[in-house]
Amino acid sequence: MHRRRAGYCDDRREFAAVKDPESAVMAQDLINKSLQGKCVTKIDNYTQGMWQFYFDEWYFIVSAPWRLVNPEAFLIGRNDDGQWYGLTEPVNTTTRATDILHGRKVASVPTADLRVLFEGDLEWQVLTDSIGYEPWNFSGKTSNINIVALGGGELSLWY
Repeated sequence: MHRRRAGYCDDRREFAAVKDPESAVMAQDLINKSLQGKCVTKIDNYTQGMWQFYFDEWYFIVSAPWRLVNPEAFLIGRNDDGQWYGLTEPVNTTTRATDILHGRKVASVPTADLRVLFEGDLEWQVLTDSIGYEPWNFSGKTSNINIVALGGGELSLWY
């Protein structure tokens, strides 16, 4: 876990990251408390490869592969968007994922690979696929807190 505060810079004028196990727990608790019992209110593919998943005032920005699964099946993933698969129209992943998640409340949110567990054995997974790139971040519309997943699975807490 890294915790960063605006204004804390190293000698190269870059933000300094400090290892802090308490911040890892704080970040995980914040995500869980913020999402517990919430439903997805909006999904947006706002630019190629970048997705936003809104839970009322909180949201994830996701650049890594993601998918929705249940114990029996893979339901939809980011790479399905715009694919024809022999259908009469291309798959609209935003619409299909929103329909699948409609009314489902978050049950828990384990991290590393981000996993958001919904009622009814439904799971949204964001797969960390790089040791260097940041696969997702979590923020609030009215909060100055930002949690960034670092490549390799650590979390960075900005406030």
